[in-house]
Amino acid sequence: MKIIDQDNSNFDIPTTFTIVKNNIYCLANSQLWNISSGDMKIIKPENLKEVLILRYRIN
Repeated sequence: MKIIDQDNSNFDIPTTFTIVKNNIYCLANSQLWNISSGDMKIIKPENLKEVLILRYRIN
């Protein structure tokens, strides 16, 4: 196993990734902390940030 990214200031509870060919795509800022677990509604819409997807090349 190899760590490909660590302590990235863009990370905000990264929860999801997918592999497409030789790339890993990671949802860096899922912002799950801002979703109510009971009804899945956004708690503070004013705190939302643009979605950031990171791509890492793998071999």
